[in-house]
Amino acid sequence: MSHPGADEILSWYQRLPDASHRRAIFHLLECEPCRQRTLAALAAAEALDGEHEVEPPPGYPPPPPPFSPDPPFPAFDFKSVFGRTVARAEDEQRHAEALRREVLAQPAARREVLVTNSRRFASLPLAEHLLDASRQVAPRDPGEAEALARLALVVLARTDSAFHGERLLADLSGRAWCHAAEARRRRGDLAGADECFRQAGELLEGSGDPAERAAFFHRFAFLRRDELRHLEAQDLLERAAGLYAESEDGERQGSVLADLGAMLLDRGHLDEALPVLLEALRLIDPLSDPLTAVRLRQSLAFAFADGGEMDQAAWMLAEVERLGAVDPCTALRTTWLAGRVAAGTDRPDEAEERFHAARRGFRDTGCLYEALQVAMDLALLYVRQQRRTDLKALADELAPLAFSPQLHPGAMTALIGFLQAAEHDLATAASAARVTRSLRELGRL
Repeated sequence: MSHPGADEILSWYQRLPDASHRRAIFHLLECEPCRQRTLAALAAAEALDGEHEVEPPPGYPPPPPPFSPDPPFPAFDFKSVFGRTVARAEDEQRHAEALRREVLAQPAARREVLVTNSRRFASLPLAEHLLDASRQVAPRDPGEAEALARLALVVLARTDSAFHGERLLADLSGRAWCHAAEARRRRGDLAGADECFRQAGELLEGSGDPAERAAFFHRFAFLRRDELRHLEAQDLLERAAGLYAESEDGERQGSVLADLGAMLLDRGHLDEALPVLLEALRLIDPLSDPLTAVRLRQSLAFAFADGGEMDQAAWMLAEVERLGAVDPCTALRTTWLAGRVAAGTDRPDEAEERFHAARRGFRDTGCLYEALQVAMDLALLYVRQQRRTDLKALADELAPLAFSPQLHPGAMTALIGFLQAAEHDLATAASAARVTRSLRELGRL
């Protein structure tokens, strides 16, 4: 038999009936005892099939192979060869959701005790469920997200590596460390996040799964951005997008490109950002990823507004409004964007109203950087209209925020300088733009 090509193997693999069979194949390839048992069983079956065959005379040409429209791989009865492996994998998958509910119903302090003291919780699917829960809760509760990621690590440490394979457990452990790192980054613990990413990188270094490595690069890029290591962040995002492209995963590639375009836009690289964002627009389906689709269109609208292309910005704003708000933050960004478009199309009253609404919303939800950026757009509007009294009143409101520990020192310096200029009627459009640029480029602490 000739060796099958990669395309034939992939075609056969995709025809497997469900995830449990695919998991069994990976186990069979990684586990030496199971591989030997399977080869022995198949050899015995081949020998039995050939007992009653009549050998042709010497020199007689062999018969042609029978025609079959199917791939050159015979049907394989997994359950008869290693049925217990498949049954165990199916059983773990079936009980994982109930185990997750049981664990999360406990107080946080009791969860690790529970999973450590009972073999029932030594389940790879349970670890996957905990990591999904960690990802979902991260934006609103980073502390809980890290706790769930570390709980997943405890579960994985007790999971049967002989059954699931060392490589798969290492990949999932690397993913768990990525979740812990992201949670620490969101809390402002950049050194702690860097250490967690180091652990993840060591575990994923030998991974054969491009999606796991791409996800690691994607998350790691945000830490490098927050550390103001912009070129490293850009390189990591480009590597992640490349891996997703090689895997033909257009949705995830588009998500990475959307983040890369937004990062370039924040740094003022408009000419580089636009083609990246437009490529992401081609790849992302609003039906499968509505949040990324809305944020991407918002980034494009802001990019057009920054470049003075207000007709295009207005068209993209209409697209954002057509898709609708996915969460409160995107709704506030849409209000802010509408103010930018109104300001750029000679509707100052509407712009002022939208800026006030967006600034209040961001302030009330604790989004300091966004609130300050909207305030700078409002200040720019006042400067252009020469409304010095309103500008001074706005500066008085912003003064307490100028010394917030959340502000990067560079952004703080630029903001204080603008407020002092406003107090002495010396504020200009250029000085307001400098504050906005500092807020966008320097990121968050």
